[in-house]
Parts: sequence; C-alpha cells; structure tokens
Amino acid sequence: MPPIEKDGKPHIPKYGTSGFRGSPRVILPIACRMTALMTIRCLVARKERLVKTPTSTLCGICFTASHNPPKDNGIKLIDLDGENIPDKWEELAGEMVRWSDFDAIQLLQAQLLKAHISEEDIIESKIALGRDSRPSGELLLKAACEVLDALQVVHVDCGLVTTPEMHFTMSAAFQNDCDGKIPPPVRSLGMSGPNYIDHLARVFQQLWEEKCFSHEKKWTFVVDCANGVGSLKFQNLQDKLATLLRIETVNTRIGDPECLNCLCGSDFVLESGKSMETFQSLLAPFIKHRTENALIFTSFDGDCDRLVCAVWVDGEFTVLGGDHLQALFVCFIRKLLSETSEAFSLAAVQTPYGNGNLTKLFCDDFGLDVKIVPPGVKNCHRQSLKNDIGVYFEANGHGSVTFSHKVRTILCQRFQKSNVAADRILYLVSNLFSQTCGDAIANMLCVPLALHYCGFNVRGWKGIFKPLPHASMRITLPRPVHIRTNWEQTRIVDPCDLQASIDRILDESIALQDEKRIEFAKALRCFVRPSGTEPILRVYVEGLEESVNFHVLDELARLLENYVKEFFYRTA
Repeated sequence: MPPIEKDGKPHIPKYGTSGFRGSPRVILPIACRMTALMTIRCLVARKERLVKTPTSTLCGICFTASHNPPKDNGIKLIDLDGENIPDKWEELAGEMVRWSDFDAIQLLQAQLLKAHISEEDIIESKIALGRDSRPSGELLLKAACEVLDALQVVHVDCGLVTTPEMHFTMSAAFQNDCDGKIPPPVRSLGMSGPNYIDHLARVFQQLWEEKCFSHEKKWTFVVDCANGVGSLKFQNLQDKLATLLRIETVNTRIGDPECLNCLCGSDFVLESGKSMETFQSLLAPFIKHRTENALIFTSFDGDCDRLVCAVWVDGEFTVLGGDHLQALFVCFIRKLLSETSEAFSLAAVQTPYGNGNLTKLFCDDFGLDVKIVPPGVKNCHRQSLKNDIGVYFEANGHGSVTFSHKVRTILCQRFQKSNVAADRILYLVSNLFSQTCGDAIANMLCVPLALHYCGFNVRGWKGIFKPLPHASMRITLPRPVHIRTNWEQTRIVDPCDLQASIDRILDESIALQDEKRIEFAKALRCFVRPSGTEPILRVYVEGLEESVNFHVLDELARLLENYVKEFFYRTA
C-alpha cells in the first residue's frame, strides 16, 4: 500500500465522528486498509451477533466527504446492521493508518485469531461499496475493488448513493425485510430489502392517507441538491409523490464536479442565511404566486445526511436549522404520545451547540429529559438509542428520531389491530425516520406531516422558540496544543487555570450589565474545545445580546492567543 502523506510529509489522519476525511491522495491508502479491515469486521460481527444466514453478512463502505468541497473525499464505515462500526473497531481503524503495512496485516490477523476465525473464511465476507458524486470516488472505488478481488471477497458497487441510503441498505439486508423491491446490485448478493426511495415514498403515502392529515393545500418544497447525489434521488422521488407534494429542485448540476457544495448546500445556507445575495436570488423566483405558509425551501449537503430549511415570513427569509427541526419533531412526537394507547418515554439529545432557549423549552415547558453529549452525530445517535423514543439533532441539521426495539415491536403489534389513529401514525413515523443515522430526505418528508399534525404553518414553526444570539470562531494552529475538556466538551479541565480565566471573562461581562445581570447570568455561556481531527480550537459564545457575545469572543481570542504563544514557547 502507498504511504500516507500530506504536502509531501508523513501524515497520520484521525478517525473522526464520521470516519476519515482529506485529500484523495491521503484517503487512497486509507481506503485500501479500511477495505481489508471491513472484510474482517463482516466475519467477526456475524459471529458476535450469531447471524445464522450468511447472506445477511454485509458491511458497507461509503466514499464521501459530505459537505466538504469537491477536492476532498472521505470514508464512512457501516456495520452489518446499518449502524456505525463499534468504538473498538473505530480504534482499530485509527491504529491501522498509523502502522506499517506489516504491522497492519498482523493487527488484522490478531482479530481473526481472537474471534477463532480462519483466514480461509474471509471469502465469506460481503462488502457493499457506494460513493457520492466526487470524481475521486471512482479512484477510491477501484482501489477498494482491487483489494477485495485479491482477497477473493464478494463485493457489489451500489453506484452513486447518499450516505443514509447505504445505511438503509445494510440495515434492510440485516433485517432480511423482503417487503418491496430489492436494489439489483444487492439482490445479486442474495440480499433482501426494499429499495430506499420506494420505501420512503411508500411510507409517506401511507401516512398521507390517514384522515387526520388535511389536504386543503399542497406543500411546495424547493430543494437545493447542492449539485450532488441528491439530484438523482429527487428525480425519482418527484415522480412517486407528484400527487401529494410539489417538489422543485435547484442546484442539480451533478455532472459538473466543481459545483458540489459551491455557493449552495446546507452549510452555505446555514452560514450565510438571508444576508447573502446569492441565497436571496436563488429563492426569489419561487416566492411569486405562492402562499408563504405552504412553501418551504430545503437545502441538503453533498451526501444528503444534513437538512436545513428556510421559510418566507413577513417579507423575509428565516433559516431554520437543526434546532428548529428538533423543536418541530419533539412537538410532533409529544402530541402523538398524548393520543396513543401506550405510554412511552421521550427524551431530547443535544450537543453544546444546541441553543439554550431550546434546552429551556424542553426542560421547563415540556418537562423532557434532555441529554447533552459531545459534538458529533455519532454521539447523539448512540445516546438517543438509550431511550424509548429519542429526538436528536445537531445545529447543523444532522439528526433523526429513534425508537427502541421494544417500542417498535409494540407499535408494530398495535398497527395491525388498533383503531387509534395515533398508534398507526406513530408506527409509520418510526419507519420513515432513519433508525441508523441522520437522513435528510426522510426528515424533509416528515416536516409537512409534523406541521399538519401540530396545526402549525411556517410562521408557527418559526415561533416555537426564539433562539438566543450566538457568536463563534475557529483558531487555526500550526500544531495541536494541550487542552483537555470534560466529556460534554463544555469546560476545560486541563489546564484548569485556563478555564478559570474563561470564567472570569464571563463574570466581568455579566457585571457590566447592571440591572440585567441576573438575566445575563442565566443565559450567557461559552466553551472552548479542540477539534478531534485538526489542529483547531473552536470557540462558541451564546447570550441575550449579540454585542455582549462578540465582546466575550474578543476577550477569549486574546486569552487563547496568549495561551497558545506561551504553550509553543514552552514546548519548542
């Protein structure tokens, strides 16, 4: 395997919350090693889970860099049940890119010995490969196929897919669900499961046929496909749902690789909002002759796992990101739970970037159990799975609603015989929301359902809560510095004097507010955290007034600049 280099120097990338990312030159040798790793994972996972049907042993590799520019690429590893691979296998993945070829091979052999699996059994593995629309995806796919051919492992190219689609394919094959059409590539491996878009369309149609949903108006969705793979998926979805929803797509130049995520996509919309002329000009043509309460602009990223919405209210656009999606879906599920014949618990999962006023709404007004986890959708998803029903979203629009196996079993039984509409709807909703990852297309389809059921128009959705203003920055460093945080990554525990200095800045800013000190003290917060994959410090401030937030941000910038200089001087 070729050495892993960056800018002509040895480079050791880290396994982030969603896999590896970097330039194709960096990712290429990693792709070879991860392909070998996943062939072993197939066999070990089958033995761990006591899977009796060999055809259910299918793991996935998706080549995508999500919202990154087209020059980058990445690798996401998907377990046989559609979930991310376990933590210990993520650690193995990280070790494999740090070690020599010889040591990496020995590491794989050790995993086989530990699981009492013979090397000859590797040919029983099955790997599904997918990619987004980046040109370098073909190179990575070819490299993976060469490794699998050398190992004599059966594999299939699923073509251009979204990341949620790959998760869905693994999950459907694992569950051996034969209801619906089977994607031809997967069928060739003996796998069974419904086609992804067919499944979403079928469940949405079943929900839309419930009498409780009013059909007086036809919702219009303007879909920003980020010039990525979503363009292909929405062509199919448009045809299947033409009588139910009006879907109009923009930024669909999938044939022009340089356009991917360029001045479009969920990250661009979330960061630019209504202040950017490009954003305004993109949406303006769709406002004419439309009822504002029936028009929603939706923006996806390059692999369709993030969703950001925008609505036209009172003559201006308002961007509704992950916090507003979470607020809407919590309202939706709460209302359903108040009408079902079974009692289930509901929890909300947020990261430190979740808006404080939304946390307050969930805790104080709704009485929900709210869990704060470290940034990263993987952390949110795993925490959400611990509850009967969990609603998790990152502020960037990545999230879903999860239902425990116990709850889904009960709902399935109720669906067959219950006359209570909420029982049927909750069961179907559990099949529409992805249970393995954030799925932007599925989440988009749930938006009109939630609005209808809760009696909201877009103005009502916007008004569920009023977000606190926030400010943020990132400090790029020549190399990492020593900063260790608590588990939630909201406070620095080492060096402790650095956190004490941050607290003093907050206290001094609050003291300047005179009679508003108590209100500011309740709302003002900040945190500093190092990136898990890059030499970057991320700083976030949130409070009642933007001017105070930026004042705190400036003070933190000076504090951190001095700390970084001193650290590099001491460690030179």
